[in-house]
Amino acid sequence: MSDNPTLWQTPDWMRQYESYFSDLGANKIETLMNCYGSKCADRLVRMGMNPKTDDAIDLAALICNVQVGLLVALKSAGLLKDVPPCPLEKKP
Repeated sequence: MSDNPTLWQTPDWMRQYESYFSDLGANKIETLMNCYGSKCADRLVRMGMNPKTDDAIDLAALICNVQVGLLVALKSAGLLKDVPPCPLEKKP
């Protein structure tokens, strides 16, 4: 694995589901996806977080990764449909 991996970005097709993600805290999907994995601790330290004390962000990253994985699996199986805006989404 490269020490400088390409940063994960939310695919365009997934953006309509962003408001349905839960338990991310105040973090963005990209932030959590980019700090999850085998280099998670190194990335957290570079971001100024201590992986020993920031268990909440590790858990949020894991939850986010699972939700992204579920959406990818559902899309691959042809089971995703366009969705209306989430009723819980904050409006400007």
